[in-house]
Amino acid sequence: MIYIRKLLDQGQLSQIQSMMDGGLWISGIESTEHNNLSLKNNLEYCGSNENIVEVSKIIFDALDHDYPFLGKVAAKSTRVPIYSRTDVGGFYRPHQDAPETGHYSTTVFLNSPEEYDGGCLRIYDHEISEHKLDAGYAITYNTGLIHEVSEVTRGRRDVSVFWTHSKYPP
Repeated sequence: MIYIRKLLDQGQLSQIQSMMDGGLWISGIESTEHNNLSLKNNLEYCGSNENIVEVSKIIFDALDHDYPFLGKVAAKSTRVPIYSRTDVGGFYRPHQDAPETGHYSTTVFLNSPEEYDGGCLRIYDHEISEHKLDAGYAITYNTGLIHEVSEVTRGRRDVSVFWTHSKYPP
């Protein structure tokens, strides 16, 4: 299953961006097993707990009204999102998310695709699909699918990523 939809409006995006701008960003390698430098080159938001709670609340409130999402994944629980920033030269090599994180993975695009080159989310299912969605759009797919983010060659790619456990695993 791959499910794409508009999740956040411009007001929600502006709130998220203003909270994240000026915040602390750390190397994304900290969140990988064994600090595998060849797997990814990105930054992850490590702002104040208050900011992370507020930004996550905006996304979770939008999810509460995303009835097709709730129906498709039969959400039991959703992990607190990770906020990822990929600058020029950044990437995320082909990988599978750990099954214990959830049954479904979701990426929410937080900035416009015109703001960066590269940075496509590639999902390897029966064929390869590439996704570089407008700001506010989200894509949900089975966690077990191999996926990657191509190298960013201009600008900056900001996304939120989270995982959902289903009441009825696929």
